Amino acid sequence: MTHHNNLNQVINRSRSYIFRFLLRLSLLILYKGCFHIAVSKGVANDIKNITQQKSIGIIPYGFDFKFLDRLKFLKKPIKIVSAGRFDQQKDFTNLINAFSYLNEKNKKNCSLTLIGDGQDYHRLLTHINNKNLNNTIKLVKWKNNVNKYFRKFDLFIFSSLYEGLPNVIIEAMSQGLPIISTDTPFGPSEILDNGKYGILVPMEDPEAMAGAMYKLLTNKKKYNYYAKQSLERAKYFSLGKMLKAYKKVILEALKIN
Repeated sequence: MTHHNNLNQVINRSRSYIFRFLLRLSLLILYKGCFHIAVSKGVANDIKNITQQKSIGIIPYGFDFKFLDRLKFLKKPIKIVSAGRFDQQKDFTNLINAFSYLNEKNKKNCSLTLIGDGQDYHRLLTHINNKNLNNTIKLVKWKNNVNKYFRKFDLFIFSSLYEGLPNVIIEAMSQGLPIISTDTPFGPSEILDNGKYGILVPMEDPEAMAGAMYKLLTNKKKYNYYAKQSLERAKYFSLGKMLKAYKKVILEALKIN
């Protein structure tokens, strides 16, 4: 059984204590005897706490990317992008607020595109209009080849509240986009190796996110450094490496049985 999200956070979002208790009990029973594979160390620890399993396999996502064949350099007008479901978990409201602060601080021509779909579409659109940002922020429906679409942009921002291992960050890195991400309980910090390959900012802190964007977009040396770091890190998440790991797990399971 594979696990991709922060299950504890998903369960804890329920307001009903009884529902949370019954769900945890059900998962404890259903998951007993299964071999579990998590996409990140954080997810593995999360599943251990829920299932009481001592051993959880860890296999990160793997991709067959077509990498950007050149180093991305900062250019104007600056195009910022983010992507994901339009729901509470992804906290696009935080990103919109951060972009509003950036506009106040940086009068240069910047735009923000949010790619996705979901129940919060109209709420986000209303928030954008209330901020008078409808000329600089647009919502775009989800793209199947989103990593290729990322080539049009200069910077990727991730504003989630909790994650497993968000593959959209890796897809953006494969196209040479520097990354600024909220430091969720786990996921982005593992991809970015605690800030080595991108910038981590506190969750629900739009001023800190805006500050990180401003520093990156006004410092070409820093921008180009993180663009190069993104391309280097994305190559770690290869499809071949993932398939090899799954093959090893399957063969070991066959031996046991």
